Amino acid sequence: MKDIKMIFKKEFDRVFKDKKLVFSLFILPAIIMVGMYSLIGSLASGINKDIKEHISVVYMQNTPDDIKTLIKQTGYNNIADITFLEKDAAGLNEIEADILEGKADLLVSFDDGFTDKIANFKNGDAIPGVKVGVNTAKDYSSQAYQNFLNTIANPYKESVVAKRIGGAEQLQVFNVNINRIVNEDEENGQFLAMMLPYLITFLIFASAMSIVIDAIAGEKERGTMARLLLTPLKRRNLAIGKIIALAVLSIISAIVYALSMVVAMPMMMKTVTGGATLDVSVHIAPAQILMLVALLVILAYLYVSLIAALAIRAKDVKTASTLVSPLYIVIMIAALTTMFTTSKTPADYIFAIPVYGTALSVQKIMTNSLEATQFLFSCLGNIVVAALCTLSVTKAFNSEKVMFNA
Repeated sequence: MKDIKMIFKKEFDRVFKDKKLVFSLFILPAIIMVGMYSLIGSLASGINKDIKEHISVVYMQNTPDDIKTLIKQTGYNNIADITFLEKDAAGLNEIEADILEGKADLLVSFDDGFTDKIANFKNGDAIPGVKVGVNTAKDYSSQAYQNFLNTIANPYKESVVAKRIGGAEQLQVFNVNINRIVNEDEENGQFLAMMLPYLITFLIFASAMSIVIDAIAGEKERGTMARLLLTPLKRRNLAIGKIIALAVLSIISAIVYALSMVVAMPMMMKTVTGGATLDVSVHIAPAQILMLVALLVILAYLYVSLIAALAIRAKDVKTASTLVSPLYIVIMIAALTTMFTTSKTPADYIFAIPVYGTALSVQKIMTNSLEATQFLFSCLGNIVVAALCTLSVTKAFNSEKVMFNA
């Protein structure tokens, strides 16, 4: 036990007495997360503002007089630079080419006799049409189309329907009153339940990866591991002490990431929505919080043991990074798949799948619905794999061939 404490202290001293490591592990992540989300919010806000303020270049062919009147009444001509074309106007192919290239945004063509056909419409007659040319690959063109629908087409259609049947309310055959039967915690936590499991499992691995590779492969490469192995310390205690210390450091680094996200995400959403915020609050029971803490601690232990089992067999940091990279991809995919699950709860034994089961459990916690059996399966699945990896690491520490392969 004394040996384990000494190694634990050594690893903490190695990190916290090195200003560069402290900065890269605990300060830089916060700067990156806040800076990244702020930049995303700023860029998204700028794009939305630019699209909304853009004056659309719109061509209207064979436009009826009542549509022209509606354009003036609604102020549509204030958000669109409209060019009215005659029925037989030439150059439509050129206009379509401009829309394709983004030089123009919309081409609206009304059927000949559009207004008269609507006024004299009878059952069996051909329905009058409006042909709209829009480039859905261009934001300006898509926005111009939406503006045309919301400002001109839909209001005009509603006014015609109202005249035909004596009031649009005639179409309302009956009302449907919704009686919301929902768990408020589950509803409020849906957004977090989709995003947080992926982010948590991914960020803890990212922080563990850099710490563990440097602590094991880095020390082998620098020669400090060889000197440590020549001391009277039991190699089993050396391995266990390192894994425990690295797991704690990984959790601390992950907490920095998580807190940075908590600060940065509302900032981003406020910027994107122009001051509005998303209601993603959720009440989590104390028991669920304790489960979450336990899951994250065990997950950090799993990651550290997995990475250590690979890094211990590498002679330098570069080789260790190469060995760990496939695991990085597997972890990311396992966490990502939980973002696309249905509301159907998987069988309890599914929660025993390492990483994936933890992500599912975090998802359930966000909706305040993780059951004790699911929690136990999730913990046991991770612990079994982590224990096997720890055993592999301790065996590697006792192998001269593995430890002195630099």
